[in-house]
Amino acid sequence: MTKELLEQADSLIEEIKDIERRLKNIEKREKTILGDSVTGSEKEYPYIKRNFRVNGVSNKLFSSKAKRQYKKMLKSKKYKYEKMVKQIEYELNYIDDSEIRRIIRYRYYDKLSWIQIQLEMKYNSEDTARKQLERFLEKN
Repeated sequence: MTKELLEQADSLIEEIKDIERRLKNIEKREKTILGDSVTGSEKEYPYIKRNFRVNGVSNKLFSSKAKRQYKKMLKSKKYKYEKMVKQIEYELNYIDDSEIRRIIRYRYYDKLSWIQIQLEMKYNSEDTARKQLERFLEKN
């Protein structure tokens, strides 16, 4: 487990949520109502010029092939990021020290500051948690 991977944990979770939102939006955006006006004339004499309102439904924001490729790419990214988050959790479960696990979750998952961690864990100093984590990461 590296510090760089831990720092990405919260971002990975947020990115997974973003990908899920994008996948839902693809389905919503498939059909949109379009409207426009055109100029034309009557079919018979006298050919009087007038405006006509035209409405329609567009479902080709993506071609079906492009849409499938885009969905496939998003699902692939989501799978990759979920796998990374699971790997972090897996490694986190094998840390013997409960305090270190809590510090990691507070710092990298909940994005708490060192002062907030100090208050949560009832330490005397904010440096206590930071130094414990630094020592752990250096050792492993």
